[in-house]
Amino acid sequence: MRRLFAIFVLAPFLFGGTLAMAQSGHAMLGSGEMQWADPPPSLPRGATVVIIEGKPSEPGPSTMRLKFPAG
Repeated sequence: MRRLFAIFVLAPFLFGGTLAMAQSGHAMLGSGEMQWADPPPSLPRGATVVIIEGKPSEPGPSTMRLKFPAG
């Protein structure tokens, strides 16, 4: 009886994160699948940027990936 109770009590804590991740819309893209664009003028010529999350022009966190030319 104790074992059955422990399973029902612990199961939501153990598997709840997995369900949340499945519903988050998480996607993995390679660098060739992203939409690269020209960066702001403050970066060197030939660099490219992709916005991964957020809006850099607004307050709050944002994530971007940069590619710089060799050298």
